[in-house]
Amino acid sequence: MVRKHYFIKKGLQTRFIGTVLLIVALVMVVIFCNLYFFGMFLAQDSEYGAGYAETFERLKTDLSTKLMGRLVLLGLVNVIIVILISLFFSHQIAGPVYKLEKTLQKIIEGDVNVKFSFRQSDRFDELAELLNDMKDKYTDALKNAKDVNRKSIAALEEAIAKKDVSALAGLKDMNMQLANALNEFNFEAASPAASPAPEQKTGETGA
Repeated sequence: MVRKHYFIKKGLQTRFIGTVLLIVALVMVVIFCNLYFFGMFLAQDSEYGAGYAETFERLKTDLSTKLMGRLVLLGLVNVIIVILISLFFSHQIAGPVYKLEKTLQKIIEGDVNVKFSFRQSDRFDELAELLNDMKDKYTDALKNAKDVNRKSIAALEEAIAKKDVSALAGLKDMNMQLANALNEFNFEAASPAASPAPEQKTGETGA
């Protein structure tokens, strides 16, 4: 039986769970504040004031004495439930990220035959197809460049061995093929846009 590991990207999933817990805590604080101020409003109301104020004070006493232990236990149970649900949903994000990193690492190590793929439940089929198209484009160009380079080296060695100057003309064609294969890619970083010169204020004169 294959065991499913839900905690595979600890940093990413920990931040996700922490964010969810923070959101839940903020929502609870907002709810309790609304209930508290609503209760204060009812306590000051002439129609409900007397009876509600007494009930409100009794409720606060019961919460601080009789029900505090149960409330703490209930809060811990809710926190655990939120953590488990967050862990499950964070795995839906961390799983594809983990697999993407592993595939990229293999490509960096030189294995260009790997394919990007995700689980059907991840719904990343279009992303996998786009990544594979990009990888195939670079791989095909590198294969062409490698093949042309191999042929040019062989032709150069043959020309040197035979001392045939005319054979060197074929190297020019091979170099053009290599250049065409590499020209499909832009290796130069885009230069930052020149910042506009500051405008001279009206009334200013040059030195």
